[in-house]
Amino acid sequence: MRIKIRYFAYLADLVERKEEEMYLEGEWTIRKILGKIVEEKPILRRIELDSEGPIIILLNGKPANMNLKVSDGDIITLIPPASGG
Repeated sequence: MRIKIRYFAYLADLVERKEEEMYLEGEWTIRKILGKIVEEKPILRRIELDSEGPIIILLNGKPANMNLKVSDGDIITLIPPASGG
């Protein structure tokens, strides 16, 4: 299956891209995909992608929990928390 990963704000800076495609075989959950992303991009270990916060995770534009299964054509969006005041 083919999915897209979109990175926003400083996450895009860390991985040096705003979007990428992944080609996967078998069944995948958000948790498993995030684990693969961190494995391929160790700089993301600084951020708690493998927990329920603080990164906002969307699946096809809707809030996603870590156990959701992903399907062909899905888009996972990773958004860091807003800062400022």
